[in-house]
Amino acid sequence: MTDSAEAFEAQRRRLPGLACRLLGAASGAGDVVPDAFLRWGTAGGEAS
Repeated sequence: MTDSAEAFEAQRRRLPGLACRLLGAASGAGDVVPDAFLRWGTAGGEAS
């Protein structure tokens, strides 16, 4: 497992709540989290 995947898994339970607060609605928050992770990975993102 890569560092970024490990970082994602470590925070996975918290991310939908954060996405819900950012979006202002629970609908779609569950879909945003994996999509953001995939975009981060394709952009060359790495966990620090």
